[in-house]
Amino acid sequence: MKNSLVLGRCDYQYTREPILYGWKPTAGHKFYGDRKQKNTWNFDRPRGYSDNGLILKPLQTAYSECLAELR
Repeated sequence: MKNSLVLGRCDYQYTREPILYGWKPTAGHKFYGDRKQKNTWNFDRPRGYSDNGLILKPLQTAYSECLAELR
């Protein structure tokens, strides 16, 4: 991740790899943001090691349904 934003004319301010998206040629482009959004999300990460010596990592909200099915 970069320490600072890369200035540009994109909707989101890049701090990592670009988000590639598009729209139909006849549809036009609409963005309902204020250009203060970044393309990365920050999650708190627990400090330290677990009992088995592995570093604990947060479970992403996007994967919560998949993990529930595996239990």
